[in-house]
Amino acid sequence: MKKSSKWNLVACAFAFILMLVYLFSAGEVSEIFGAFLRLDPWYLVIALLLMVVYWVMEAWAIQIVMNKLCPGQRFRNTYLNTMVGQYYNCITPFASGGQPMQAYYMSRCGVPASASISILMSRLILYHVAETLYCLVVLILRFHFFTEELAPLMALAIVGFVVCSAFIVFLLLVSFCKDFTMRVIRKVIFFLGKLRLIKDPQKSCDSIEDSMNASFNNMKFIVKEPLMIVKVILVTLIQLTAYFTISYVIYRGFGESGTDFLTVISCQAFVYMISAFMPMPGAMGASEGSYVGYFSHVYADTTLVPASTFIWRFLTFYLPIVIGIVLTMILQKRYRGRELK
Repeated sequence: MKKSSKWNLVACAFAFILMLVYLFSAGEVSEIFGAFLRLDPWYLVIALLLMVVYWVMEAWAIQIVMNKLCPGQRFRNTYLNTMVGQYYNCITPFASGGQPMQAYYMSRCGVPASASISILMSRLILYHVAETLYCLVVLILRFHFFTEELAPLMALAIVGFVVCSAFIVFLLLVSFCKDFTMRVIRKVIFFLGKLRLIKDPQKSCDSIEDSMNASFNNMKFIVKEPLMIVKVILVTLIQLTAYFTISYVIYRGFGESGTDFLTVISCQAFVYMISAFMPMPGAMGASEGSYVGYFSHVYADTTLVPASTFIWRFLTFYLPIVIGIVLTMILQKRYRGRELK
């Protein structure tokens, strides 16, 4: 494991400790334990299953693109690579570490580098398109209600929406504007060469350009597959709905019922948008803070909010880290000594 990943894991562990401190400082210890005892365990199981659905849908979306560019790959391998990607997304700023590690393990499974880059870039673009569409609908349906009740948090959610939209534009430029992308890459590589972080900048540029040429050809092929694009976006919409529903299931598991389903998943979508532009791994601090800010207006019994925050954050952030560590170790052992394609 790289040193940067170790430090990110330390940061995540520290955030977990801070969350425990918040949990037990938010009220009397007896109240906290009482809140957990109120949770129906069957609802907790449903919330866990929804998280599994989220992971399966992510792997399925990647597999749909994989079947077009590199047919014959097993879904089992795609799912394992997806979980490794989820782990590295959790421990890196802006969830930036998942795709490189997925590309690495795809190459170990025999997927060419150009194909893996195209598959993951296509997935990333379509994910953010679906995410932006989903959040746009939520903003429209619940805009007036939340701007009246939670104006400061809504302003942050709108900023997050704008950032996500700008990111899509950037990804499209990188994916389809070959000359622009290579100019940017060359400037970065030669700058790193001046810092003596890269020994032979020109050789690195030539190598990257060869891979990029194949990747751009693959991306052009993908654009000609509208049915595939629709399938991936639909799968992603199901995936996001499963993810946002986790908060509602936890809410109902505590015996609460005064707030409707659409309002609850809207709150979760807004938390998601606010977290999108935070640079910390897993948007630590921003995710928990915005969740508490929104769901304090959802729960009739606000003493349940700390316990709800802990359960939601554990399922959606810390559990993928734990599972990802185990699967990464398994894959490292499996592919040790196998040549890159």
